[in-house]
Amino acid sequence: MSAYSRPVLLLLAGLLLLTISIAVLNTLVPLLLSHASLPTWQVGLVSSSYFTGNLAVTLLAGLMIKRLGFTRSYHAACVLFALATAELGLTDGFHSWLVLRFLAGIACALIWVAVESALMRSGTLHTRGQLLAAYMMVYYLGTVVGQLLLSGVATALTAVLPWAVSLVVCAMLPLLFAPMAPPSAEAPRVALWPMLLRRNARLGVNGCIISGIVLGSLYGLMPLYLSHLGLSDGNVGYWMALLVSAGIANGRSDAWRTAMAA
Repeated sequence: MSAYSRPVLLLLAGLLLLTISIAVLNTLVPLLLSHASLPTWQVGLVSSSYFTGNLAVTLLAGLMIKRLGFTRSYHAACVLFALATAELGLTDGFHSWLVLRFLAGIACALIWVAVESALMRSGTLHTRGQLLAAYMMVYYLGTVVGQLLLSGVATALTAVLPWAVSLVVCAMLPLLFAPMAPPSAEAPRVALWPMLLRRNARLGVNGCIISGIVLGSLYGLMPLYLSHLGLSDGNVGYWMALLVSAGIANGRSDAWRTAMAA
């Protein structure tokens, strides 16, 4: 039996649309703040608030998914992300964007956890590696496409928000036709803190922290740096796509090793 069932394919299709919208906004928000002549430290705080939202929800995502199920958690996160994104066009203050990007970060993290958990739940011991590899490739592909779109469309906020929000709404549709099976009620609760304290896990934990700092800085401040060099928004999108493409080359090898190991 193929690992790529109809619900899995539809879930990956929705993830692709979501990732395109997320990638566009992650690059465009620092550029728009820079064009509005906000100081660099405020741009950095707005970018950091998004990743802070990612971190904040990870500890609660499992409980929410267990109560609501994969499909409803996914849809709730999409609605939150769409509302937080649409609200960017109605406010222009630093503090309001700080809060809105924090909410967007919460929504994105819940989407990722719901999708990854649903994929792992759908697979077997022999197919989970393939599903994880497919997830990584869809994520990278959507990120590259999102960056490249900046070079071919108008980058004004009022021009980007309608189709960016529309992509999120469209990403909700696939699971209406093929909802994922609910998580098992007998699934054991995994304590995070004891796992972090394990000696044999410290190398991986430290690696994740360091890579997170580096990637967060690149994704959040690289557009600002390129803009200060005088590049247009479209050219910034090209350079960010190149950065992500370099990650694809490494991600493909990691995903292939994961799939083969499974």
